[in-house]
Amino acid sequence: METTRSEIFQKAWDEVSDPPPRRIRLRPLGEVKALWIIIFFSFLGDLLILCYSIFWLQGPYFSAQYGHPVQGTIEKLSTYTTKGVPHYVVHLGYDYQGSHYEGKSDNVGNLPTDLSVGQTVPIHCLAGFMSTPALDAHPPHDYSLVFYFFPVHFIALLLVFLILSTRRLLKLGKAYVGRIEDPRNAKGGRVIVDGKEYPVTIPTRGYDKSYFVPEKDSKIIVLVDPKDPLKNRIYMPTSCFYVPEK
Repeated sequence: METTRSEIFQKAWDEVSDPPPRRIRLRPLGEVKALWIIIFFSFLGDLLILCYSIFWLQGPYFSAQYGHPVQGTIEKLSTYTTKGVPHYVVHLGYDYQGSHYEGKSDNVGNLPTDLSVGQTVPIHCLAGFMSTPALDAHPPHDYSLVFYFFPVHFIALLLVFLILSTRRLLKLGKAYVGRIEDPRNAKGGRVIVDGKEYPVTIPTRGYDKSYFVPEKDSKIIVLVDPKDPLKNRIYMPTSCFYVPEK
């Protein structure tokens, strides 16, 4: 017999109905498989962006700072503009320790007049960054990794914040039954705490349809911060890594 939405709602309420503080544990993997998949691909994307920042954006800078001096030949010159900022690219061929390499140096600014195709120029190259050598006469810009840290890791940091904040509410928050007043409004949920009504953020996507659908007057379980009722969150078991122990 198919489990009804009301039965799923009741099961969720039974999980958090005990008064805080609650002892919590990780929810079985099978119940939050979709969450782990999201976490995996989010961190994988985060790692790929970080590798791009290190091996491509910072490559010429590392070569200039820590590389070995060699002579390179300019094989091609090109330019492009990004968000109104001009860039020039110097395509180079060079030999290092008996092997021939080809790489390019991407620099900010207008193409210098002292560079021409076929010209031999001093450069620096570094193992691991052989495709991004640095021109000695035109040092590359330092794309500081500190600058990239926050935007690169924004998704991962946001996920960690959501997991920890939900964990705290699950452990210390009091559970209330609220309702959806306006499903078209991001703050269209409502919960009454000590006789006063507070707004509740309702998910517009990624919610568990077996648990609830954001329809007017549909019931929701809300975990409320005991110190600040404005800090609250809808409790959906399949969107929470933790479960209270009974």
